[in-house]
Amino acid sequence: MAKFKHIRLLTPVYNDVSVRLQDVENLQRRDLMISQIGIPVGTPSVECEFDEALAAPYIVGRAMEAERNNKVIQENQQSSDEGKKQIVDALIVDCMSDPGLQAARETVSIPVFGPREVCMHIAAMLGHRFSYIGIKSRNRPRIERHAATYGLLHHIASVRAVDLSVTDVTQGGQHRLHERIVQESIAAVEQDGADIILIGCTAFFGCEKIVGEALREKGHDIPVINPIRTTIAYAAGLLDLGLSHSRRTYPFPPVKKRVGYDIPNTYNILNE
Repeated sequence: MAKFKHIRLLTPVYNDVSVRLQDVENLQRRDLMISQIGIPVGTPSVECEFDEALAAPYIVGRAMEAERNNKVIQENQQSSDEGKKQIVDALIVDCMSDPGLQAARETVSIPVFGPREVCMHIAAMLGHRFSYIGIKSRNRPRIERHAATYGLLHHIASVRAVDLSVTDVTQGGQHRLHERIVQESIAAVEQDGADIILIGCTAFFGCEKIVGEALREKGHDIPVINPIRTTIAYAAGLLDLGLSHSRRTYPFPPVKKRVGYDIPNTYNILNE
């Protein structure tokens, strides 16, 4: 029997995030639970470097809270089976900007995954060149910088955008989103030579099905990657293998007093 796994989505916005779970409900099974939590302050969406910087400390804080809660549950030998299910086995930053990803890996032993990092690598494995269909055209330099960091810049056919805001999309702009993402995906394949389409926002719920169908109607047998669903499946697979990030690559932060942040202090959590 497969070991029970609890994967938590860390959504880097302050507004209601409950709708996000609807996109991944059918991934849950007897041995896999998916939970989600937002952050207490910040922005309603992450669309630039500034938004990333504001969200990162609180993503790290949520990761540290999960590790601390795990420790409490594990120390309580009388915990029920239901209580033990609250132990978080993996964390996923629920945003294609991966805010706070590297810092979170430094501060916790729980495996932490970012959908941009995971899905860019998977896209490069499934095809030769992929197109990234994101939110705003202005974000192309950020996306290409990430790809260069991962050694995947030469695998990018193009970076395209629907040029809608995340708030527009989450507040009822689904029809316009579907129209734009289909247009850009077809152009990415026919004009840019993309072999793979990577959906560039975790809030673009269900778009991979619509895009895939539109591409097939045009005669293109092209995989379309849903970032959050793919990252959940990837995380679950690594949990089954017992793999996590390397402590040599992500050493714990140096122990010192840190003040001014409304998150668990690294100094405290490492010395409790």
